[in-house]
Amino acid sequence: MSKAPNYSWEYFVGGVEPHTVFYYHVQSLNDLVNSSEDLTYNEKTIGNNIAELCMMGLAAQFESYCKIQFASLINIYPRLLDQFCERRENAAVSIIDVYKIVDQLNYSVGSLLADNFDFGNSKSINSLFNDLITVSPFSKSESKKYSDFLNKRNLLVHHGGIYTFKYIRQNGKEHTIEDLHNVIVIDKKTYNRWLNFIAKMVYKINTMCHSQLLARIKKDKYRPTKKQKEAIDQYMVLADDNFRNLTSGSS
Repeated sequence: MSKAPNYSWEYFVGGVEPHTVFYYHVQSLNDLVNSSEDLTYNEKTIGNNIAELCMMGLAAQFESYCKIQFASLINIYPRLLDQFCERRENAAVSIIDVYKIVDQLNYSVGSLLADNFDFGNSKSINSLFNDLITVSPFSKSESKKYSDFLNKRNLLVHHGGIYTFKYIRQNGKEHTIEDLHNVIVIDKKTYNRWLNFIAKMVYKINTMCHSQLLARIKKDKYRPTKKQKEAIDQYMVLADDNFRNLTSGSS
């Protein structure tokens, strides 16, 4: 029989609130960028290798944040799966994985389920969170901006930042063979601009999910256990401070 957790932090993937995991990882990226120097040629900024690498890392950390946020919500309040499974009848987890954590299933099933879904774009993120807890984090304009961010990240990862016809088309521009000689420029200012956007999305998702979780529990007339209540309260602990610290040097 599945047991209740001994500590409230056991509801969270990695034992830490999702926004705090994001904060600590991304703060390390920021430290690297802030200690770096932009490359210049003829007094013109031509890039920053550290900023490029950290922008890739920023994309990875945001995708990870969305996944562990999704998992933690289910771990804390498994009744969210009632709605999710109605909308996604084929949602499933591996039997062998369930068997390995059967004693902790009450507060770990979200961790298993989240691994089966793609959190790599705004459409899938909106769809998953809407089906789970009836929130759609990305507005139309934010979705478009995030797509631009991912296109730049993908260009760096797969093409070393060198323009491709596909990338040019994604930006809605006409292209010629000369365009293939262009390289995307990611400097400290560019990194900080994207950091500001991604950090705002993390804060928005965290706030929306916390608010909707409380509303769902109230609607269900459910009385959380002491550990569940502690975990729910932890959701917003230091969220404001983390957001301010991440964005204080960006514009």
